[in-house]
Amino acid sequence: MIYLLINYARSGGTLVSKIIASQPNVVFLSEVNPNHNAVYSPAQQANLWYNLNINEGLNYSQQVSEIHKKCIAQGKHLIIRDFSFIDFTPHQLNNFKPKGNFSNWELLKTIAEVKPIAFVRNAIDVWISRDCPPSFSEGYKNYAELLIKGNFPLFKYEAFCKNPLQTLKNIEAVWGLENWNYKPSMLNYKNITGDNQLKQTSRGGKQNTVKSLKRKQLPKKLIHSLHKDLNLLEANNLLGYTTNYLENTENTKNQTWLNFKHFGRTIKGTYPSVEY
Repeated sequence: MIYLLINYARSGGTLVSKIIASQPNVVFLSEVNPNHNAVYSPAQQANLWYNLNINEGLNYSQQVSEIHKKCIAQGKHLIIRDFSFIDFTPHQLNNFKPKGNFSNWELLKTIAEVKPIAFVRNAIDVWISRDCPPSFSEGYKNYAELLIKGNFPLFKYEAFCKNPLQTLKNIEAVWGLENWNYKPSMLNYKNITGDNQLKQTSRGGKQNTVKSLKRKQLPKKLIHSLHKDLNLLEANNLLGYTTNYLENTENTKNQTWLNFKHFGRTIKGTYPSVEY
């Protein structure tokens, strides 16, 4: 059995992955995908963090197959966090032509039985966390559509922040595993890829407990574009979220400053900071 964690960028995946990877008898491969690995290949992670002695010259499918065999022999559970971003987001890493499907899911089924789950977040917060890219929502809506079409069990970042242990137990139950637990010290787990490897970590990466943060304020121009974005609205509708920007929004900055900052970055061509 291979356990697959499907997770789009900026959705709290690093946070939940640290806790899952800390569980007993787990080999956890972080942000890997047949089309592109975020940082390390499956074999590199297996060797660096688990001493499994996998040939790094093998192709992706062969690497996962060998890791899976060693997990079975050692009585361990192989859990893979998909690098879902690469399948749905136009980026220079995929020549701005994402596959538009779950490549890992399709490939892993040729190796072993697979139990997938998806860890999702409100599309508004994903968009804001990625610095409000102008062409974000079409790919994210496609991602949401395929999650629903595939009937993958969905776990929400927001529910996890409110009760991490209960969400963890729910994931454990769907996967048919047992004896999982949550301790705040698990947030210090290092053998993982994601926010912890950024030079400037996210707001969540600075926390030593699991908790929900207030939504960042936006200038009026971006708020207007948000509420007119039909793809983003549909993605949230599919995943069971409302599209209410004011919900849980921080109230620390005035609109004059936000609009001035937005205007300045737009003139300099640095805002939004990404093309997708």
